[in-house]
Amino acid sequence: MSIDPDVATTDQPYVFTNDNPLNSTDPLGMSLWSKAKQYASDLLHFSAAVNLAREGDLSGAAKILHKTLGGCVGGSAGWGPGISGSLCAGVTANGKPFASLTGGAGGASPQLSLMFSFMASNAKDANQLGRLFTYAGGAAGEGLSVGVDGAVGKSKNNKNVGVGSVSIGFGLGIPLSFQSGASWTYSTNRW
Repeated sequence: MSIDPDVATTDQPYVFTNDNPLNSTDPLGMSLWSKAKQYASDLLHFSAAVNLAREGDLSGAAKILHKTLGGCVGGSAGWGPGISGSLCAGVTANGKPFASLTGGAGGASPQLSLMFSFMASNAKDANQLGRLFTYAGGAAGEGLSVGVDGAVGKSKNNKNVGVGSVSIGFGLGIPLSFQSGASWTYSTNRW
């Protein structure tokens, strides 16, 4: 009946018993069977979320995954020093719409790019997205490019918040580019 000691990170007090502490047990949280059932459950949840997103129900997908999901348009430029920015909109893990504006500065390889991306975060609401983050990412391709980016920071209630994105876009510069630095995000769920 005890909750997961890592509940501050997982936000799921009984995940180690497949969210059913009355009928499942795993006192040390290390049972192979428990982990296998959890992976199968996660795969089913992910599959259901992908189907909902494909049908246009991003809110339902976010709730199933307990993740904030959205789409972004952004760009970056650099030649040693670099700047980046993005505008995102989507649905938080609690099912509410959000919009965010991010600007960052740091170091970058020679590049100029415009990207469209899909983002996911463990933030539960828009307030957890609006903070100072450290980011890093890269892209590959000449002209048409594919990239990945990640950012980590702390929410107002001192919870670790991570944001990841996969993007496709157009870029000028070297075929393999990178950037890293610090960014500030303003986020709201008020339209």
